Amino acid sequence: MAEEKFMNATVLKRLRNAAKLTQEQVAEKLEVSTNTVQNWENGRNKIGNKKLHKLLDLYEVDSETRKRVVEELYPFFRRKPRPT
Repeated sequence: MAEEKFMNATVLKRLRNAAKLTQEQVAEKLEVSTNTVQNWENGRNKIGNKKLHKLLDLYEVDSETRKRVVEELYPFFRRKPRPT
């Protein structure tokens, strides 16, 4: 169940690598431990909403990518089709 719940967390590592930042740099800027960043990227812990948005700001993620990341990490935010 944990694997299923957090399996999409690797998107955070891809974004960090694209931003050319180390886990240590991210941890320092977000005022968390390096271990916390590792756990987010490995899917061991889920990142909170506020930290996620700070992280996406740090990575300079555009609005369309930001939307996809949030939907991937928090599937309950996906829009449901409106009844017709």
